[in-house]
Amino acid sequence: MRLFELVLTLLRLWLFAAAVSGQEAATRFGLVDCASRLELPLYHPLARQARLSGTVVAIVQLDNDGGISRLELEAPGVHGLLKDAVSASVRQSTFSRKCDSKKLQIIFTFVIEGDATPGATQSLIAFAPPNRFIIRTRPAVPMPE
Repeated sequence: MRLFELVLTLLRLWLFAAAVSGQEAATRFGLVDCASRLELPLYHPLARQARLSGTVVAIVQLDNDGGISRLELEAPGVHGLLKDAVSASVRQSTFSRKCDSKKLQIIFTFVIEGDATPGATQSLIAFAPPNRFIIRTRPAVPMPE
């Protein structure tokens, strides 16, 4: 019975973590008081297949309307697929006008864990206060030759 309760608790925690959107995390944990809607990057299927991982730091400069005036990515040695995912997600995010001319830093860490599992394509995104998102997934199942 204890094993069942443990599995049920872990399942609930996983569902809670998967249900927390970027905006909920930003609001709940004060990540970016300036974010009206924070889109989170997807783990690209080719990145999963190639087992690419790494950390991308997005430095976002807001203009006086809350729009993005400049986006810099710091990611030495990180593959372009992961950088592109972060760039696209940040550019799809919206920010508040109350934070005009503010510079924000958001950290995205991509992690491949475990063995390839057929059908396991969903990523688990965890928030690590104050400004880091950890995107975890399993590697893709190799394509048959």
